[in-house]
Amino acid sequence: MSPPAGRPARLSRRALLEAGALAGAAALLGACGGEERPPGPADDARVLADLLAHERATIAALASLGGARADRLLAHDRRHAAALESALRRRGARPAAAGAGGEEDAAAATAGDGLVALALARKQAVLAAYAEALPRLGDGGLRAEVVRTAAVEAEHAAVLRTMHGEDAVPDAFAGLVYSPAAPPPGDPTGASRRPGEAEASRPTAAAAPRGGVADVDGRLVRERVLWHFDEARTDTALVRAAVWLEQLAALCYATAGDALDGDARRLAARFGAHEGEHAAALESVLQGFTVQVRNRPVVSDAAWHLPGLGSGATTTTLALLAELEAWLLAGYQEMARRTTERTVLRTVGTIVAGGAQHLAALRAALGRPPAPRAFERAA
Repeated sequence: MSPPAGRPARLSRRALLEAGALAGAAALLGACGGEERPPGPADDARVLADLLAHERATIAALASLGGARADRLLAHDRRHAAALESALRRRGARPAAAGAGGEEDAAAATAGDGLVALALARKQAVLAAYAEALPRLGDGGLRAEVVRTAAVEAEHAAVLRTMHGEDAVPDAFAGLVYSPAAPPPGDPTGASRRPGEAEASRPTAAAAPRGGVADVDGRLVRERVLWHFDEARTDTALVRAAVWLEQLAALCYATAGDALDGDARRLAARFGAHEGEHAAALESVLQGFTVQVRNRPVVSDAAWHLPGLGSGATTTTLALLAELEAWLLAGYQEMARRTTERTVLRTVGTIVAGGAQHLAALRAALGRPPAPRAFERAA
């Protein structure tokens, strides 16, 4: 089997077999450790009900805030609530009747900054609830939908921070509490070995880039990013693919920064550092599987995944980075669907939040709506 057309052929069957063997060893060790029982349908229903309560509280705060930007977020959250209600009904559960939902707090908040602060607090709470839901859900399809929704909630939080006069992207993990095992000594952002050889995904239509940037092929970026997730066959291979891609993102931001200046250059430097933190967090997960990382992406990998990066206008460079972030989020949907490892899912939730805020900031820099849809693009 081979990677998508044009891919530098540096992968080996031996690497793939080694990854599978290591994953098997990790699974055997886990089975001996007396893990918690996997969540079932009743657990899923409880998680959905909790998310619905958070969404309704956020809806109340946004409805009190008002204004064009808040109204866009409100429309999204109403769709989130409707999706949660439908998911509960499909599982034979009756959604709780919509109650006060926090209107009293909204009424007590002062106008202006007080309402924005309340909406931001509610939004951060619902974002945390979605991130925490991933390891508590047994249904892989639900986990993928939670990632799609959590990404938009993170984008909403970025919008509200801007409205409140704060930095839209506070840190690598969107302000969520994160406490993984300490990064390994030496290089804290070392990338994984390549996941293995596989056939390319079939290209499908990607959303056309806006803002007058006509030379960004979102379909090509999609194919080349999602290929890494598609061909991974084990939890270990999925995490290794994610580590490698986060390292690739850091390299892409560094490459872009060399061609940018001013605010765009500073944004690339900061977001590149965040991607290094994401890679280190995932590497700590691999260490829990007693697996070490080895190879890292090089400049030719950045050029292959994002052709023309740094060689065109600032808008083209930022649009390419936005495509990379968007399709990484789609890849994490697939990762959440397929893995049941709770440590992996906890880490994915926080990384998705950080990546989505990068995407919101890149869209804003391009003059696009930072949160254009109620659910992020599916894989």
